[in-house]
Amino acid sequence: MIKFVRLIQNENMKMFSRVSNWVMVGFFFLVILFNVAMTPADLPNASVEDQFSYFLSGSDSPLLVITALSIIWASSIMAAEFSSGTIKLLLIRPVTRVKILWSKYTLVVLYALGLTIIYFLLTLLFAYILYPGVSFPNESITIFAKMSGLSFIESLFMITLTYFLAVTSYNRSLALGVSLFLYLMSSVLAFVLQTKPWSKYLFFTQLNLTKYASFDGGISAMNTLSFSLCVLGVYFILFIVATWITFASRDVAS
Repeated sequence: MIKFVRLIQNENMKMFSRVSNWVMVGFFFLVILFNVAMTPADLPNASVEDQFSYFLSGSDSPLLVITALSIIWASSIMAAEFSSGTIKLLLIRPVTRVKILWSKYTLVVLYALGLTIIYFLLTLLFAYILYPGVSFPNESITIFAKMSGLSFIESLFMITLTYFLAVTSYNRSLALGVSLFLYLMSSVLAFVLQTKPWSKYLFFTQLNLTKYASFDGGISAMNTLSFSLCVLGVYFILFIVATWITFASRDVAS
């Protein structure tokens, strides 16, 4: 366990030593600030509580950025080792393949989780600065927390899919392109295939989980959240198993 933690720490130092990471994190903070700047100063005939809820419901753009950044890192963190040849150096170290494989995966998951928590806290802070006097806690915060949590599950699934593609193909561009396409076009694909009864069993038709966190109390989809989670869970397990089998069986050091 200690070796596994040290591997994560080592990968963390490598990640945050790259200028590109700080640029992406900086862009993430800019998106949060942009959401705040675009918030209407006042909504006609709306109470402070309603404006507070409106602000939280319209502050979901950074969640898209978090998932996109997670996909970028998941596609490169292992594929880069193959393209640069440093995978050979990793495999001669006194640690098992499973620890090498999942330490990188765990780091990307923690990266997405950390950004999601930062997003939740910062957005909530700005909401209370813009609309002081709103009670804490309240229903809007509960729904906002649910939306953030469901978005993290989306990120977790996309990280797993991207990592699977990167490990099995050793191709960063393929993993990045396919994953971003499926994530960004999932709603369009779901709409196109909605008349097909079997489409509900395709993972990309179930990716939009944040639709279940509704500020207006409405039901935005026929499928229940539990069904969507079950479908994604089956694919999640398949991707995890396939990733491990592929990495464990291939002569990656050649």
